[in-house]
Amino acid sequence: TLIAVTLNDPDDWNDHTDMLNYGFDKLESVDLTEVVKLPQYIPTVSSDGATVNIELEKKQAVKLKSDTITYQLDVPTYIASDIKCGDKVGELTLKIGDNQEKIDIVAKSDVKIKGTKRRFL
Repeated sequence: TLIAVTLNDPDDWNDHTDMLNYGFDKLESVDLTEVVKLPQYIPTVSSDGATVNIELEKKQAVKLKSDTITYQLDVPTYIASDIKCGDKVGELTLKIGDNQEKIDIVAKSDVKIKGTKRRFL
């Protein structure tokens, strides 16, 4: 979000337009699904081979055109409990220039873990 503010400016409408255009020319919207190598699913301990499909909660980021993006994924090796659509299952730490942002990785659908008692026995 960009905000333009002027005080006692007789031509504030045009000055705000120029300031906002300048700011938006310096920024770039980035599709994170093209940048981040996110696995499509996480396996479960279920005896029926169920998996949890996952996605980024937020799919867009804004960066200065000169900044580079680096990231770190924190997702479990497997999931051992029931999951509902939208539940957080991991986290993406996104670094853009000097800024850092955390974005949740969430389940795309409900998954009920079946047969875990028998498997553990």
